[in-house]
Amino acid sequence: MNSTNEEVRPMIPSSIGIVSKQKGSTCRLRTKSLVILLGVTSFLLFGLAQHYDFDFKLPNESETDNKVSGMHGGEDNNAQIDEAIINDTDNSFDHDEDDDDDHDHHDYDSADENDLSRTADPDESIVAAQQKPRPRHKLIDFVIAGFPKCGTTTMLNRLNENPQVYMGGPDARKRKPVDERHELRQNKGHRFQDFFDRYSMEKINSDTHLIGSGGKVLKQVVGFKSPEVVRSETFLPNVVELFPAIDMIVSVRHPVLHFESNYNFRLRNADPDEGLELVDTKDLIGDCWIDCQHSSDNHICTPKHHFLNKRTHLHDANGDACTGTSTFHHALSRLALTPMEEPRELGLLDHHQMSVQSEWSGRLLLMEIGQISDKDAKRHDKFERRFEDFLGLEANSFTTDETEEEKAKYQQSHKFIHICDEEHREVRESLVDIGLKGSTWIKDYLLKSDRVEVANKDHFLELIEKWGDDPCKK
Repeated sequence: MNSTNEEVRPMIPSSIGIVSKQKGSTCRLRTKSLVILLGVTSFLLFGLAQHYDFDFKLPNESETDNKVSGMHGGEDNNAQIDEAIINDTDNSFDHDEDDDDDHDHHDYDSADENDLSRTADPDESIVAAQQKPRPRHKLIDFVIAGFPKCGTTTMLNRLNENPQVYMGGPDARKRKPVDERHELRQNKGHRFQDFFDRYSMEKINSDTHLIGSGGKVLKQVVGFKSPEVVRSETFLPNVVELFPAIDMIVSVRHPVLHFESNYNFRLRNADPDEGLELVDTKDLIGDCWIDCQHSSDNHICTPKHHFLNKRTHLHDANGDACTGTSTFHHALSRLALTPMEEPRELGLLDHHQMSVQSEWSGRLLLMEIGQISDKDAKRHDKFERRFEDFLGLEANSFTTDETEEEKAKYQQSHKFIHICDEEHREVRESLVDIGLKGSTWIKDYLLKSDRVEVANKDHFLELIEKWGDDPCKK
């Protein structure tokens, strides 16, 4: 009992509280009704979509546009490139392969005739599937990665004529139906952007035709040519980072004949304002330009390694006509297809200090230029069929034969030096030594890899066996 005079009143619920509870109950009832109504509506709409084959997408779902976002500037910023281009989490290029099957599922076991009559032709479905955006790391199937003056232009031209293959399309600036692609050589954002713009799915699809004879569906094949890839210290890492499983096609030739062709090619591209005084070939023995930075201590850097490039329109990064550019085995060893642990192997590779790209997981198709121009018809046909199998091309759709125009152009090409002249004996001796080491390494190490493919292996071995001999001594 309270001792104060305060009046004790009975505990009567407030009318405001009763009204509040009633309103709350009414709101909850209306909310539940609304949820049920929305659920029923959604169910009905989904049923209609399935029946009439509508294509539903989430509001925030977007199509892959095959363009690299965030790279509108030309800054030399490697971190920016890594984030915008190389990072596999970049949504602007990622495409989940499982998403291809997310739409238009049907229960064909219970479908009626009308439903089945509306399904696409199987061949058309396969073509459509191939034309969908590719995952960025699978955008490019292959690259003609080496070497200059080894028949790579002929391969490029013939592949560009194949309806299954997209090689980058025409080059309007150079007025060529197709050209080499060097955008990925330098770590510049705008150059990477140029490459991916050129290789948009829209352009790839518009430049390929995937229905063959008899309605057969052909495989869509995408590639590019840049014969400096395997030698360049920036090009190869960039290609491997972007396309780790890309297949590579590499053509090689006798180092003596390669040097002669490369030297004459450089001079044919000389700036006429600079004159055409020829550099003595013995001054071109050794490594040149950037290769000197990756040579062992006992290697020679030619004193004339800038001579030819200063007189041509070609960029220094393209290399030069030094004997070092004919060390094909050095460049090929960067693909990490051999152990590179034994002293003998390292000796054959002259202990070079070039980077090795162990992350690459693709295949290598290796050939000698003599196979491209092989006069044995049966053997040459077998070589071309192996080429088709490697890329997945339709049988008998590829040839390495040159056109009459290409043959005439080559025959008219001026030769500034004839490598068999006595004045070039010293450079030939150096190149034969390179050839002997190169052919030995290829036979004893490279060809043991199960990721290396060679057509007509006996003929290939016969051709590289000659690298240890001076071709001028018949």
